[in-house]
Formats: sequence, structure tokens, C-alpha cells
Amino acid sequence: VYTMRVLNGGNRALKPEETDVTYAGFTYAPTFLRGWSFGADYWHYDQRNLIGTLGAQNMLANEATLAPGRILRGPEPAPGTAGEVIQLNDTFGNYNRYVTYGVDLEAAYRTRLGAHELTANFTAVRLGSARRSTLGFGDNEAVNAPSVARWRANASFGWRRGAHDALVHLNHIGEQTGSAPSPTISGRISAMTLVNVSYGFAGPADTQWRIGANNLFDTDPPRNYFSRTGFQNGYYDSLGRVWFVSVARTF
Repeated sequence: VYTMRVLNGGNRALKPEETDVTYAGFTYAPTFLRGWSFGADYWHYDQRNLIGTLGAQNMLANEATLAPGRILRGPEPAPGTAGEVIQLNDTFGNYNRYVTYGVDLEAAYRTRLGAHELTANFTAVRLGSARRSTLGFGDNEAVNAPSVARWRANASFGWRRGAHDALVHLNHIGEQTGSAPSPTISGRISAMTLVNVSYGFAGPADTQWRIGANNLFDTDPPRNYFSRTGFQNGYYDSLGRVWFVSVARTF
């Protein structure tokens, strides 16, 4: 049985993480389109000195560049050969940098038709790039990995009349592409749109009731062969259609 110790923990030489943020945007409500407003925002984040660990496998595979002095070995069994690994010093370090930028878009509409109030809201996020670099490994365009969608969008349509209201909400997650896990399995993760609906009304004793359904059409999450669960946990869940009833009262 071969035993190798791995030392984890803090590091007195750590530097603080740093982030530079660039942001610019506008909102426009044209007088010739009554009830409409539009907005757009550009954002750019540059995160440096991100704290993390290298991992035993990376240290052993890149000992000369990543882990000089961090791997304790036993005596050389023969001249010119590496000794048995006794301990890895995998304490925290400032190893990573993450640079990302994109654009947020939004549009909103509100109007009244007699006693009826109608609203519509649209938001979308376009991710331009998400580059992660790790000390000794260079840059990696993380957006090409099947964990980041370049497009995400939401739309909601509302109606209200007195104590009654209804809402339809759409959540769209764009297609994700990445390296295929095998020649016979695609790395593509399909786009998905979920539809949520609800209806609310005022009840007795100053209560507010709401009934509805999330994932109305019981849409399954797209297959992701890179995940042990079979789908991308950060974006989807496996609950399927969920009916709900809620009651609220303000005291």
C-alpha cells in the first residue's frame, strides 16, 4: 500500500484578490413610444490573484513549473530518477485570473386599457467572453466549456384588474457548446425555455392568494454528458412541473 500525504491549509504569502470593473449603460424612454422604455449596459470584470489550490494531479504532472519545492520526495532509487513522493504541499495560493465581459439588454412596456393594467418586461444577457487563466496553464476560454451559455433571456407578461392579477414568465437559456466527451457523443447542450404561470387574487381577512405552475410544460433539462447528474446543475433542476398555492397576509 502506497501512502502520500497532502498538506492543505493557509499561506502567509497570500496576496489580496483584486477586481477592476468597467461599467457603462443608458436608459431611454422615447416620447413617441408611450409606455416603452429601453436600456443597455456593458460590463467588464478583471479578477486577479484569485485564491485556490493546484490539486495533486496538476502538481505531479507539472512539478517543474507549478510546484518547485512543494513536492517532498524520498531518496532516488537510482541516479537520475525521481524518488517516491512522500508529501505534497497544496496550500492556498494566488493562482487564477478571470476576465469576463458582456452586455445586458432590457425593454419594458406598461399601459392601461380602462380598468385593466398590462405590462411586459424583457431582459437578455449576452456574454462576450469568459477567460480563465491559471498559473502555468495559460488562458482558457471558459465560455466554450459546456457550463456557460452565451445568451440568457427572460420575458414576463402581466395583467391586473383590481384585486386580480395574472403573470406569464419565460426563462430562456441559450445553447452551450464544448469539447465532446467522446467521438460518438456531442458536446452540444441544447437551448431551453421554461414557462411559469400564476394567478393571484385578494382573499378574505386581508389575505393574498396565488396559484400557479412552474415549468408548466414539464420540460426536461437538456442532456449534459459532462455532469454526473446528467444535466447542468447551475442552470437547471430535475423537479419538472411544480404546482403551487401560496397565501400571504400582512400584519
